[in-house]
Amino acid sequence: MTALDRALAEQPGAVALAIARSRMLIGLLALLGTRRLLRRALRQPLVPSDEAVAALRMVASRDVALGLGAELAARRGPQALRGWVEAGGLVDATDVVALGGARTLRPVARWGGVLLAAVGAVLSNQAARNLT
Repeated sequence: MTALDRALAEQPGAVALAIARSRMLIGLLALLGTRRLLRRALRQPLVPSDEAVAALRMVASRDVALGLGAELAARRGPQALRGWVEAGGLVDATDVVALGGARTLRPVARWGGVLLAAVGAVLSNQAARNLT
């Protein structure tokens, strides 16, 4: 049994909060550096469109809200936290599909995003199943 397996089994709440805090941090960084992040992620050295900026800000805001919701729900106990963790995992799973099809992104941004979202989805699922 790995340390991660042990943590998921013995401290699923701590793992869930680590995921939530990571989600908030990534969301905040994306909100603060939206245009810069898009310039680095896109294949073409373009000025990001207003639509792309708005879309990234919506996704970033969603992640901040999900992370903050999980953080606040944890105060009410594992059952309250579980729903927020499941929602975050579902969002990460849809991000895998969305990013996997985003051919205008540089490969490192595209597949790095897919990997990050897939890890988030799997860990969220495992943590949620152990929250009782």
